[in-house]
Amino acid sequence: MSTIDPTWDPDEPLALPVPTDPDEIREELVTAIRQRVPDWADVDTSILTHVLAAIAEVAGEARQAMQDRVADELAELLGELFRNPPNEGTQASGSITVTAADALGHTEPAGLTVWIGDVELVTTTDIVVTPGNTTGTAQVSAVEPGAQANGATGTPEIDPLDWIASDTPIVLDAPLSGGTDPEDPATYRVRLIEEAPTVTRRPILPEDFAIRARSHPAVFIAWAITGYDASTNTPDVPLTGTVVVADEDGRPLSWQVEQDVLADLTGATGALLNLDIHVVPPTYTELGATGTVRVRDGWDAADVCQAVEDRLTMVLSPAGWVAGWYGELGVQAPDRRVHVNELIAQADQVEGVEHVATMTLLDDQGDPIVGGYVDLSRPDGLPEPGTITITAAS
Repeated sequence: MSTIDPTWDPDEPLALPVPTDPDEIREELVTAIRQRVPDWADVDTSILTHVLAAIAEVAGEARQAMQDRVADELAELLGELFRNPPNEGTQASGSITVTAADALGHTEPAGLTVWIGDVELVTTTDIVVTPGNTTGTAQVSAVEPGAQANGATGTPEIDPLDWIASDTPIVLDAPLSGGTDPEDPATYRVRLIEEAPTVTRRPILPEDFAIRARSHPAVFIAWAITGYDASTNTPDVPLTGTVVVADEDGRPLSWQVEQDVLADLTGATGALLNLDIHVVPPTYTELGATGTVRVRDGWDAADVCQAVEDRLTMVLSPAGWVAGWYGELGVQAPDRRVHVNELIAQADQVEGVEHVATMTLLDDQGDPIVGGYVDLSRPDGLPEPGTITITAAS
């Protein structure tokens, strides 16, 4: 029945193109009735006319509520896709001067709650009164963003501190300023659509490079390392980056796939950025483990120990390490520190294990790793499982 308007309202670009004005809805209803009853007359004295007006009013409100809900949901989705969230506003801020009761010197860490009237603030810098002085200053910021705190003034109030003076201990140096209100939904929707054409497919952030690399059908795991030259294992190289790529098992891809990814990334960045991009497979560090577990009564010790070995093998496998055992292969660089506590935590989750009695992390020579952890030597590195031996504790 509704007539959909194909034009989009520039003030509400994400609204559904359906009428919400009660007069328009009433006209729709009148038209629909006349299609069924051609001789029906729309006169003010008719009870049906007043019923139609009431229905149109309620329908308009319902449609508007639906419009707002859909527009908000679409804006949230588009904001996430375009990495363009609404402006959250800024907190009003200022500075305070604190007077001490003595000149011995005092420091109060940032995070102290301060009240000015009904405005709650927090110190964002330490209050430092140096020895030989009796006053110190600190920056304060409103807890909530918004312009409502701008201009607030008065005597700041705090919980008592034993070292501050009892007479005018704290003074607000100037009225609060700089607070701005969060972006209202309607303004955000308009800005989001206006800025959408400026969104580029050029990778900019490290995760952009990793996401684009994973667009290749053969690439399953990818992460980017800013400033790293994989060819020389050198960090902090200007205008340089490395993208590590692997298959779903965390294993190297073919040379051709790596070249295809490199060509795509190079073409996507363009000559303007002048980046030196490297696309490489992971490097691997073999790590093993030996340990003992206490097996619960009624469980087969050999089966439980084998299950622990299998689980630790998965944890130390390249894909298992990247997945963090949670099955979600993201684009962030995996943790480079392998700690024996991670193996203990994983072994403890195996059914039939009452507790882990001992656990030792081993290097690629089978020797115990002192300290219980190892940092992979390269940022493009992943662990791979060596010999893992688990026995039942007596």
